[in-house]
Amino acid sequence: MAFATYGKGGKPPKSYQKNNEGKDLGREYSYEEAWDALFNSKDSPIPQTLTKAHRIVVVDADAIVYRISAACEKRTVVAKIDGKEEVFRTKTKLKKHCEEVGVDFNTVEFDNELFVEPVNNAYETLRKTVAKIYRELNATHVIFFLGGSVNFRSGIKLPTQYKSNRKTTRRPEHLPAVREYLNKNYDTFIVTGIEADDIVQGMSEYIINRKRAYACAYQLDKDFHTTMTRNRYWHIDKKEIIELRGGIGELLDLSSGIRGDGLHWVLYQLMQGDDSDGYSPKVLYKDKYKGRYGGKSYYKDFSTYGDEKELLVAWIDKWQELLPETIKFEDFNGETQKHNWLTLAEIYFQCLYMRMSPVDNMTFEKLLLKYGVAVNPENGYVETFEVEPEESFSHEEEDVEIEVFTDEEDWGW
Repeated sequence: MAFATYGKGGKPPKSYQKNNEGKDLGREYSYEEAWDALFNSKDSPIPQTLTKAHRIVVVDADAIVYRISAACEKRTVVAKIDGKEEVFRTKTKLKKHCEEVGVDFNTVEFDNELFVEPVNNAYETLRKTVAKIYRELNATHVIFFLGGSVNFRSGIKLPTQYKSNRKTTRRPEHLPAVREYLNKNYDTFIVTGIEADDIVQGMSEYIINRKRAYACAYQLDKDFHTTMTRNRYWHIDKKEIIELRGGIGELLDLSSGIRGDGLHWVLYQLMQGDDSDGYSPKVLYKDKYKGRYGGKSYYKDFSTYGDEKELLVAWIDKWQELLPETIKFEDFNGETQKHNWLTLAEIYFQCLYMRMSPVDNMTFEKLLLKYGVAVNPENGYVETFEVEPEESFSHEEEDVEIEVFTDEEDWGW
């Protein structure tokens, strides 16, 4: 496998771990502080003048440290059936076995057991993972971002709190230690007020479109596809570069569900919500649409649009059709919230929109105006107008074939 990158020659550094002696491991950075530390500081871990010889990888490290920590744990269910002790991987497997042997599951005594490997195993896996990122992407610099103590989306006044569906999920035992190890030994920023994937998307977009260096994000989140500008990322599971061109994008009806990118994907998630992040406006739809207007229906209505303005006008019309005239609900704090169709769209837009920089203050109404659509939320009036095309910041690429390793045997481990 190979991919195009900037620059000729150049090798990753021989030592991936950093001398971070004296680093304040407890510090959390705001978006602005992290941006300045990377692009406006003499102590930045990346060169202040970026050239085609530089290959910058920006990593959403939350998923990496979680997976590594979880991989050190093995859960089993130990049950006594007819006086004999048996071990099962999950409770579901135990239930299935009971059905097969004709035993009432409700009469079976069982215990959930957890085996946790030594934390040094997790550290070793993390070191190999970092080395692999450098080599897979032929990186000269790799910057890691971890989520911190505050996420502004948690305060959005929704019927259910943002990501509250994850609160009951047990965190791996080694997760705090692995996070600290990454922070202590590599170029890592813990961010607050914003999520790590916001900053990763914003910084990769900035370098790709406004600098001469090659940049690539390293992450797994489908929200990355909401970018409306040119961007790219290395898909952790697929082991390939995903190029995103931005703009209106498209919708795809796949066996795994509806997928997409660009403006199409922004509007899809805005109307359909995101179950993995625990938010959905569908709970506020008119009764006749609840449980009836899902992804397939949306795809049928909107997938063929090829013009941003026409897509937005049609989307507004459908949004108004789905919602009651008076939108009123009790938020997760028990407070009564009242909205019109536009202000409701605004709060759900905050859930999905990735801020491209610390000064990015995009709203749904500003997005409409960007594409030449003006609205009056009181009477539902929609007017279109002509807009000037935006300036492009993209640089031409110089294609160089770089070998990408995906098998551990290639590394000599």
